[in-house]
Amino acid sequence: MANEHDLIVKDLLVNRELSVSFLQQYMPQELVCLVDWQTVILDSANVEHVRQTHKRNNKQKEQSDLAFLFKFKDGKQGAVLAHIEHQTDNDKTILLRTKHYQTSYLLDLLKRNKNKGDLPIVYQLISVSP
Repeated sequence: MANEHDLIVKDLLVNRELSVSFLQQYMPQELVCLVDWQTVILDSANVEHVRQTHKRNNKQKEQSDLAFLFKFKDGKQGAVLAHIEHQTDNDKTILLRTKHYQTSYLLDLLKRNKNKGDLPIVYQLISVSP
């Protein structure tokens, strides 16, 4: 999270009440009604990768924005990866990058929680602002 926009968003969403409200507002309503909102926690996500920019052939490190773990009302584990992107151009790689974040997050979660049961069902929330 190198830029100022990302830092501000993360500073705001570490507040539990604000992040629960944010997730309830932006997740699909059919998922909202299934989540046990008392169980939502901000999870640490070690999901770095190197991104190569097309125009200048530069490489830069990036990290996914936020990861939230929770339980569904039926007891199953869930997770939301929230990608809040501030972009000035049309990034055609955003879907590939978010899939990479999801896979990297799940691998990191496995490393941190050896033999802790099933992997969570992951929902990716992507918000792009110009």
